[in-house]
Amino acid sequence: TRKYTTLDPESEEGKNQLATLFIGQSADDIRRKLQKLQGLDARDLGKLLDVAWV
Repeated sequence: TRKYTTLDPESEEGKNQLATLFIGQSADDIRRKLQKLQGLDARDLGKLLDVAWV
């Protein structure tokens, strides 16, 4: 069930919104690494998590 949002994480729009939120709420050092990603990697949630944890 969607308890807090109507955002669909499987839709293209939902993925873009989640990626934007994830980057925006990251700590400064992690945000800088994430902002360096280009193209499709910049909106791939798996790739964002990989970069954030390295």
